[in-house]
Amino acid sequence: YRVHLDIMHFPYYTYYGKIKAKTIYSALDLYYMYDKNCLPNNRSIFYWLHIFMKNLKNADLIVSISESTKNDIIKFIPNINKSKINVLYPIVDERYRPLLNLSRRKETINKFNLNRPYLLSIGDSTVKRKNIRQLIIGYKKAVDLGYIFDLVLVGIFNDRELRILINEYKMTDKVHIFGYTHENDMVLLHQCAKYCIVPSLYEGFSYPVVQSIKCCVPVIISNNSCFNEEIGRASCRERV
Repeated sequence: YRVHLDIMHFPYYTYYGKIKAKTIYSALDLYYMYDKNCLPNNRSIFYWLHIFMKNLKNADLIVSISESTKNDIIKFIPNINKSKINVLYPIVDERYRPLLNLSRRKETINKFNLNRPYLLSIGDSTVKRKNIRQLIIGYKKAVDLGYIFDLVLVGIFNDRELRILINEYKMTDKVHIFGYTHENDMVLLHQCAKYCIVPSLYEGFSYPVVQSIKCCVPVIISNNSCFNEEIGRASCRERV
């Protein structure tokens, strides 16, 4: 049956064809325009290069997740109407705040068996740009120099090569892999961390960065894409 639409919002990378309505398109990131090899097949490449970019160009309004993504849209669609691109930052859960209850901190440490201070990293080792392999290599060098913090990995870390690397480095007692956790536990892991590290090579917006800042936990980030925008003047820059 036919439905008359006045406005249609597309919150993700969706093909919508011809629609007789005003269209709003949410743009999260344009990473595949930088690295098309990450796309699984030629069909996906065609979609990104032609259909998705055409959707962006033809949209009546674009909601960009960050200034960084907005700049990417302008970069890859040079003749786009810039005035229709609006930046709207995501909202971070109010549970992310400094932990003042010391008993909760102890409870978290016992629950996850974390007996040493730790670095927290949230990501997906199956996605190359998340840079998790380099994080493990860098962490090994830090351990060799006498670094005493453990490393806690939350997310998708189930690829075989990563676990082999951790075993080869003899760091199974220092690297804790928890996979996905409940949001309440995620909050506590943020609050109790000494640092949060986000080594990603590209993001449209990084939730772990903002979540950690709200918990008053220092963040170690890459110097690219949206990260400087999120950190702003609170950053201390150091080339390594």
